[in-house]
Amino acid sequence: MRSIQQGMKDEGFAVPMTKLCRWFEVARRTTYYKPTRAPAKVKPELAAPIKEMIEAEPDLPPSAVPVITDKARG
Repeated sequence: MRSIQQGMKDEGFAVPMTKLCRWFEVARRTTYYKPTRAPAKVKPELAAPIKEMIEAEPDLPPSAVPVITDKARG
């Protein structure tokens, strides 16, 4: 959206972002705010046993890992 605004400005047309958003039917917040996602937090004390389990049994479905780890905890 900013590139469109800049292109129009270069051509001599100053168009506000609100008007551009209305023309293209885009919410203004999507042009101003970019969502950021935090990187996954991996706990090494849990990741190591799970990785060993997956490497030992590669055919193990991912859904079975929580069941097996819960049984191992007691």
